[in-house]
Amino acid sequence: MMFEPFDVGEPLLEFGGGGRHVDVRFGLMNHGPVTGPDHGSIRLGIVGTGAAIAGLKNWLEQCETEIPGRKSRLTNLAIAFPGIGAESPFRCGFRVADDDTRRIPPLAIERIQQAKTMEAAIDLAADVFVSEIEAIEESSSRPDVILVALTADLIERLVNDTSVGDGEDVPDAGLQPRRRKTGVDFRDILKARALRCHTPLQIVWETTWNDDRTIKRKLATRSVRTNQDEATRAWNLFSGLFYKAGYTPWRLPRTDTQLDTSYIGISFFETGDRGSIQTSCAQMFDERGQGQILQGARPRTDHKGRNPYLAESDAYNLLSRSLEQFRKHHRQAPARVVLHKTSPFRDEERSGFKQALAEERIDDADFLWIKRNTSIRLHRSGRYPVLRGTSVKLGSEFVLMTKGSVPFYQTYPAEYAPRPLHVVHDYGSASAEELAREIMLLTNMNWNTTQFDGGQPITITASKEVARILRHMNSDNQRTYRYAYFT
Repeated sequence: MMFEPFDVGEPLLEFGGGGRHVDVRFGLMNHGPVTGPDHGSIRLGIVGTGAAIAGLKNWLEQCETEIPGRKSRLTNLAIAFPGIGAESPFRCGFRVADDDTRRIPPLAIERIQQAKTMEAAIDLAADVFVSEIEAIEESSSRPDVILVALTADLIERLVNDTSVGDGEDVPDAGLQPRRRKTGVDFRDILKARALRCHTPLQIVWETTWNDDRTIKRKLATRSVRTNQDEATRAWNLFSGLFYKAGYTPWRLPRTDTQLDTSYIGISFFETGDRGSIQTSCAQMFDERGQGQILQGARPRTDHKGRNPYLAESDAYNLLSRSLEQFRKHHRQAPARVVLHKTSPFRDEERSGFKQALAEERIDDADFLWIKRNTSIRLHRSGRYPVLRGTSVKLGSEFVLMTKGSVPFYQTYPAEYAPRPLHVVHDYGSASAEELAREIMLLTNMNWNTTQFDGGQPITITASKEVARILRHMNSDNQRTYRYAYFT
């Protein structure tokens, strides 16, 4: 087999006024967001204990002025947060009205702390918080985003370290996701139950607004969690809030010659009762960053209930529904569809997907099997890993370094040796260079973080994140949701 190396480099993202930059923070500072509120501010609500509400409100007020970055020779990586307001990177303010806060009573906190099991504590806490969220929504004008403020004591009661993944609920930089060992997770259950509400949530740990608090680890090698520096916490939090409020901080750039493309990630997951039944879900994104969530039919499995896949009719129905949502949003079908999947494409799936594409008269499509775990490694001489964006063709397949040394940062901004993605181009005519560039861009579309070197494309990240929440819902659910409700 011939090995053909190539480098797609660090692609540019698009910001306000068509401005371009490789880095999210510099792009926002220089050009502002793609879209923003006409009224000049985003309205926030807060649910938590009295102390949590007061502490978080105080910190949000401090963020109205500049927060210095951590001391470092890496000036492009450790930058200050400029503050919020009309001249800020987001070109708007963030305000909390008194009517938009709800205090969790001390007796409710005592019942949560005294619950006999962690599962019982999570169940009770989710109901308590959702009840207060609904109370905020009953006001005459509800906020754009509701923050769920968790004190350190509640976090230690509700969050099992072995079930933590990477997301907004993990404020410590560099923590590797762990294999989930429990069937319950407070974040997932809370967001699943809150889907009946009408406002996106942002879970905020006390370590975000209080540098003096630490969170003990459970069943982990280190005794406490390390925390990101304050400026980074502010950048990430306000980026997430801005997106969840319904606005676009940055997006994939397009040229006049590029086709309107819908990027779709497909994942499979166990239902909440840990039964053998699994259900597929899809995350649909377009080049402007708009995401819709669809839940598909129950898949089939091969021997011993492993390796789930979609029947032909279910693959057809899933993609048809996805394209229908794209048409509703854009008033037209996409000219091109890209499917990302973390398992091989079966003949039945391929046939069903092609049938849905044919009905919409979409001739341009690419099906990619993206393997996160691969035995292939790329190395270079010297102290630092291979550059992010380095790729090697392996026939009809290629490997791509979505993590690696970043020239703009002048370092490798992580703790662990990076592994490449292994991509199998199952169907379609796009070149490996085109597909690798798209994947690189899609790794930058996680609006909950402003560090631009994500390891997986948002299609895969989102479909897995969504699956964690959908597993706690009715398996026959056919609703369509905004992705902002799941992040």
